[in-house]
Amino acid sequence: MTLPIFWRRADFSVAETADIVDVPEDTLRGWLARNLVPEFTGVKSGSRLWFSAHDALYFAILRELTAYGVSVRPAMREAGSIANNTADGELDHEYMIVRTNGAATDFEMTDAVVIDDKPGAVIPLRGVLERVLDRAAAVHATEAS
Repeated sequence: MTLPIFWRRADFSVAETADIVDVPEDTLRGWLARNLVPEFTGVKSGSRLWFSAHDALYFAILRELTAYGVSVRPAMREAGSIANNTADGELDHEYMIVRTNGAATDFEMTDAVVIDDKPGAVIPLRGVLERVLDRAAAVHATEAS
């Protein structure tokens, strides 16, 4: 996969990154204040923070996990692991299945969804990646014009 220049280059402001990830800016800032994964804290320039599309992927996965009800800290660790393994733009697996068992949350990575009797959320990682790239390209195009 040929990646756009903004995949690794910190071209997006906090507001633009929040738009790419589809969360309110306050939510993104809250995650940044509690972030456990130092690789995805942005690049500081003066008093501003800038993010790459790769950073946005981390936050988009975090959004999916927290929307299902996963606590922020375990969601950050799992999103960080997935995003770090996607540094080259290639996913290790197509889907993540999230299941909660009381206080514990299980994350299963798979390339094929198998329907069974256990409840869980299926997160299409390829869809999340493509959505981030599409939205980042749209923001980048408006910056360039």
